[in-house]
Amino acid sequence: MGRRKAFLSGVLCLALMFSVPISPIWADENAAPEPDLELAIEQDRDVLGLEQENDEQEILDEALEGVGDEDALGDESQEAVDEDAIEVNPTAAGYSIEYQAHVAFEGWKGWVENGARAGTVGKSRSIEALNIKLKGDGLKGSVEYRTHIQNRGWESSYVKDGKTSGTTGKSLRTEAIYIRLTGQVAETYDIYYRVHVQNFGWLGWAKNDEPAGSSGYGLRMEAIEIRLVEKGKTGPTSAVTTAFKKPAQSLIARAHVQNVGWQGWVAEGKTTGTTGRAYRMEALCLQVANADYSGSIEYRAHVSGIGWQGWRSSGAVAGTTGQSRQMEAVQVRLTGQLAEIYDVYYRVHSANIGWLGWAKNSEAAGITGFSCRMEAAQVRLVAKGGKAPGSTDNHTIELTYAAQACVASKGWLSQVSGRQVVGTTGQSLRMEAFKLSVESGVSGGIEYRAYIQDTGWQGWKRDGAIAGTEGESKRIEAIQIRLSGDLSKYFDVYYQAHSERLGWLGWAKNGASAGTTKISLRLEAFRVVIVSKGGPAPGSTAGAYRETISVFSALNSASGSRSITTFGGFSLSTGARNRLQTAINSVTSRGYNMSFIMVDITTGKGVAYNADQPFYSASTIKGPYVACLGAKVPSSVSSWRSTMESTIRVSSNEGYNALRNAFGAAPMRTWCSEAGVSTAIANSNYTNLSSRDLAKLWLRNYTYFTSGVSNAATVQSWYTSSLNSVIHYNLGSRYYMNTKPGWIGLSVHAANDAGIVWANGRPYIVAIMSNSPGNVRVLDQVVLAIDGAHNEML
Repeated sequence: MGRRKAFLSGVLCLALMFSVPISPIWADENAAPEPDLELAIEQDRDVLGLEQENDEQEILDEALEGVGDEDALGDESQEAVDEDAIEVNPTAAGYSIEYQAHVAFEGWKGWVENGARAGTVGKSRSIEALNIKLKGDGLKGSVEYRTHIQNRGWESSYVKDGKTSGTTGKSLRTEAIYIRLTGQVAETYDIYYRVHVQNFGWLGWAKNDEPAGSSGYGLRMEAIEIRLVEKGKTGPTSAVTTAFKKPAQSLIARAHVQNVGWQGWVAEGKTTGTTGRAYRMEALCLQVANADYSGSIEYRAHVSGIGWQGWRSSGAVAGTTGQSRQMEAVQVRLTGQLAEIYDVYYRVHSANIGWLGWAKNSEAAGITGFSCRMEAAQVRLVAKGGKAPGSTDNHTIELTYAAQACVASKGWLSQVSGRQVVGTTGQSLRMEAFKLSVESGVSGGIEYRAYIQDTGWQGWKRDGAIAGTEGESKRIEAIQIRLSGDLSKYFDVYYQAHSERLGWLGWAKNGASAGTTKISLRLEAFRVVIVSKGGPAPGSTAGAYRETISVFSALNSASGSRSITTFGGFSLSTGARNRLQTAINSVTSRGYNMSFIMVDITTGKGVAYNADQPFYSASTIKGPYVACLGAKVPSSVSSWRSTMESTIRVSSNEGYNALRNAFGAAPMRTWCSEAGVSTAIANSNYTNLSSRDLAKLWLRNYTYFTSGVSNAATVQSWYTSSLNSVIHYNLGSRYYMNTKPGWIGLSVHAANDAGIVWANGRPYIVAIMSNSPGNVRVLDQVVLAIDGAHNEML
């Protein structure tokens, strides 16, 4: 010991004298690169991904429970192994075994032989590679060996006679080894070997191509001893008898999740994917780790837009990545001996529903056909015929729907299903009765009722019973549909009514009203769509039910004819029609063209003339533009207030140009889109548009002014006495109104006015346009005649 201290002291002194840098001795090599799990899948099915020391720490902790604990290891702990107590037989005469180790941070060590230690103990350094060879003459044969390498698994083939197994320069640990003899050497000798493993210490002796070391734990092999023993003689023994350690056979799983990507591997029974975050699961991998039996695990995914994919196995990807497609269901099965010894159970967490029941051995788990995303999964192995991990109820949900309608003059039509139309369209036929039914493996059913002409709402019907009337010639005007029992937990029902004059309305949901009441319009058809709970509506839900007519639909229904026409079920008296025609003539007789449209906001009734001829907007376009800034850029109402107000009250061109320069066309494009007119109208400061377009833009202004938004009343107040408004000039003493005219008589001609007239609680929208050269007063008679027509609607 004294000589050793003196030697070390001398080395240290020499190092200091010549300033030789001394490399640090690291306590642990775990700072090596993160494991490449995909590579592990390809080359080591037994330990797929379990070697990761960070991402799968939970699995590793479970697998290593007790490792490194004296009490847990008991007789097999390193302290229980006394090298001096190991019984060793001498190497057989004539042949010996030589070997050398490449050690982390140290490189290749010298050759040792016949049971000597190669590698290190107590320095936390891994063996990264090994060379092994025979020494002796007279016998044919070789020594062959292969190692288990970090991130790579078992080498695919053996090397022999001094060739390198493992890696150098890559900081990859070896974890286990196979060694065998061949030829006459194998007939004469047995080869014994044991390894020292991180946390386990010295393991027992392996013999003749048995594995020594560990896999599945991510632990380094630190030292090795190898011996040749003549055939028939007793080999070396030790207190530890286990030569190779690996975790017990189990399933592992991982998922590819929206906004997350690939998650780490989890042990069987644990959740892969996410819950409570509304993220779709996009792909799934399963693997039997540390398999003790032949066979594999196979699985396939039901993917949105694709359906059932083909079967995948043992770590391959089921589902998709990079396509934003949701998994909706999964099937899993075992093959070979695994299928004879185990059942595989699995369940999925579906969007807005939660965990479904446990499926088993190729059964479907999840919901198909209803766009219901799968968010998470759990998978378990259970001994053949063993008890399921939990309830197996409703592990998959399938549902079929059917409907049938009774229609005036046709009677009962053929049964339909899915999204097909129930009833008729384009034939002006009332629906008088209908019945619905669903079939599924889930408790509950479908319930529905009808709103009947002169009767009102009937009571609820269920599963094939008739709603409505037969033989009474009474129209259905509205419907309500809902699900019951467990069906209502798993699904939402949407339905859409087709009503007289209005066409298809918006989609109603789960018992809400669809259609109309109080305005005597027949229901002509409907359609039904059932979606997974919380799933998206099949289309717009706006305007599913009306007690008044949709003004937007009414404006669309108006004729563009160059004659006076009415819409929304309104008819003009002869006197009112004559007054309108006289007013039109007062403009056209001067050589000008004109157009107008007026619609009552409460009833959707209206009157129009030449509603689709485009005219130059002049300053009338300022009315929608300033309103859209108030709604879409709320801060503008305070920061640009004076500019916006002057643009409306006195039609300031400078103010309007400043607003356009500051905010551009984007807010107006949105306004046009919401009003149902071409967004091209927004591209220029001034544009060409029809009176129908201008009325739709003012309908959008109306919804903003009446929305209750904090700044809406302020903006609306700017339109009460707009300069040169011919509507205000003629009607302002009788009604409150919001208007904005436009006029020009230069290179282009226009005299226009439009807005909302609040006529004694029955507001109407009016838009009047002409190519008169700037003289808005030419429209006086038109304004009065239109108001007279509106009075007939009241």
